[in-house]
Amino acid sequence: MQTDSEYNPLKEFGKVLDFIIDEEVLESGSRVSIAKVNELMFDLAIAKDFGLVGTVQYNEVIDQLIQAKRMLKQNYSTRHKIAATHIKRAEKLAKYYHIYQSTTEGGN
Repeated sequence: MQTDSEYNPLKEFGKVLDFIIDEEVLESGSRVSIAKVNELMFDLAIAKDFGLVGTVQYNEVIDQLIQAKRMLKQNYSTRHKIAATHIKRAEKLAKYYHIYQSTTEGGN
């Protein structure tokens, strides 16, 4: 079991985001699921509770994640692609606010 000192919600947020936004699969949205969006939202909420993310930054990123989740609940054939667009926006905001730094950058 992890202790609070070992658990870094921003690191967990980054791992999940890296998995979802892998450039090869982002176009199809095949890795975008409600479960993965929930993981992102959970880790971001914990980071906010730990004081690692400000309220404004949290609200802007979480808004995109909510939009992605809302889209995934629809019955459109393109819902995964549209949700992936919201995830990509969340990633850009998270990078802008220094909430997220890809663990895979530079490795390609």
